[in-house]
Amino acid sequence: MNAEEVDLQRRLRRLGIPSVFVGGVSVQHEGGGSSDPQRRRQWVVDSRLRYARKWGGAAELRASLAAASALNFGVNVLRQLAGRDIDALATLRQELAYLREGSR
Repeated sequence: MNAEEVDLQRRLRRLGIPSVFVGGVSVQHEGGGSSDPQRRRQWVVDSRLRYARKWGGAAELRASLAAASALNFGVNVLRQLAGRDIDALATLRQELAYLREGSR
């Protein structure tokens, strides 16, 4: 979820250690709970931005996430007009806030 595995794979590859894909492996989560969805979304954005700052591409990632939020806003406006229980503008503001918080 937080890009640690992507960072590890990149560092291992730089050392010449190959990745191995084992397609038959499955994992099942037992018990436990889940964190607050808004906090989890912020963690995901933060980790992606941290990875991009470390390896390059932070500006491109930020622009891509902002563009995705704009597209999501358009879809949410249509959903709102269709009577769905969603506030398109509030959702856009929250998504852009994740990006602002991630820059700290």
